[in-house]
Amino acid sequence: MRMMKMMRSKIKENIFFNFLNEYVHNFREIGSIGPDSAVCVNILLKAIPFESADVILEYGAGSGAVTMEILRRKKPWSTFICFEKNNTFYHQLRKTISGRNVFVVHDDAFNSAEILWSRFGIPSGSLDCIISTLPCSSLRFDELLQKAVLPLLKKEGIFIQYMYTVSTLKGFRLQPVLRKYFSQIDSGFVFFNLPPTLIYTCRGRADMRAGSIILNRQARSGERGRRDQNHLIGNIVASAEKADKRIQPTQEEKHERQ
Repeated sequence: MRMMKMMRSKIKENIFFNFLNEYVHNFREIGSIGPDSAVCVNILLKAIPFESADVILEYGAGSGAVTMEILRRKKPWSTFICFEKNNTFYHQLRKTISGRNVFVVHDDAFNSAEILWSRFGIPSGSLDCIISTLPCSSLRFDELLQKAVLPLLKKEGIFIQYMYTVSTLKGFRLQPVLRKYFSQIDSGFVFFNLPPTLIYTCRGRADMRAGSIILNRQARSGERGRRDQNHLIGNIVASAEKADKRIQPTQEEKHERQ
């Protein structure tokens, strides 16, 4: 029993050391100096409908603190896929997590739509929940939503983004971006974490059947532009016809000229 406790303690120390080491060398990508606390993980996952969720996706699994709890709660028939770009964390995850319908992908979240379809046969609009801890600027976050979140979520799907205090200002700046694409946004601050965490839970995604929202907006803008152009051309033609009628000679004028 004592030996087991010592082993668990050693594993935790090793995970924390790896996390701290990766943060020092890749702080722009990691965003946290240590794994999330149990309190933070519980608050983070309470919105996920594990009883009915078919596919759950995690971006930036890190040391696997959230990942392990997802695996503990998810149903055996549901699919869980996590993306981890960091090489150290990826290999650590491959060693520590396993199970039925559980997959670890060593790639960028921005490539997720293509990978989900080509490797797993999961089409767009199929995910029940996406969890992200990726630290992003507002512009980069907007791109993430358009490429790796909105096209993949079901209409009733849930998107959870959590940010650490090192990114608090950026986190609050993300709210206007989220409001462009989700009708319901709940936010909360978790102090019992190192560092404290800002959590956004988003529902009611914008409709994205094909392509990005930007392309849809451009298409609508193009349609309006074409309608305006056709209207303008119609006015020009009508004006020309009226002018042409005005300059046409009458029958009497034709007779006099003859």
